[in-house]
Amino acid sequence: MKNAKVYKFIKPQDPLKEAVEIAEKLGIKGKVKKFENMNTYSIESDAGIFEYWYDTGKWQYMSADAGDITGGNVPNEEECLKIAKEFMNSMGMDIPERFQKIVFTEASSGDEFQGDYRIIHRTVNFYPVIDGKEVYGVSRITIRIGPFGKILGIEKFYKDYIEDGIYETIDADTVLKLLETDWGQ
Repeated sequence: MKNAKVYKFIKPQDPLKEAVEIAEKLGIKGKVKKFENMNTYSIESDAGIFEYWYDTGKWQYMSADAGDITGGNVPNEEECLKIAKEFMNSMGMDIPERFQKIVFTEASSGDEFQGDYRIIHRTVNFYPVIDGKEVYGVSRITIRIGPFGKILGIEKFYKDYIEDGIYETIDADTVLKLLETDWGQ
């Protein structure tokens, strides 16, 4: 039989305080609205919108310029990566070391044949790597960068976790036999 590591999510200690602190670092100061149906706090100002999921610690930020689709003058991938890391560092929110896999995406408009093609923004996606295995899906940090290196949005869509233990796994044939015998009872 094999063993498997199991991880446990950590709930935020003081979600309201954390939400306000992060929003203020992003330049968003305003009244905190609580949406219980979504488990979120939301803060809006002229600088943008900040939403924080108080049961998980996930959050997202959209700058006031996030909807600008004029594009153009968007830095290349290497420059975007540098801008993203420097911005997070300047806010005291370094990218956790486990987020080693980096994937770039971009939004564009126009057509090269028509001569009006332009990149609207680039997104730097940081995905976690756990025990050497890349983890894709919702668990990620994304930073959208627009014209002249402006940060248009950030999403911290992951939960903090700790290792909960190592457990023995059961192969499928053994599980089937256990089910047939009412788990061996």
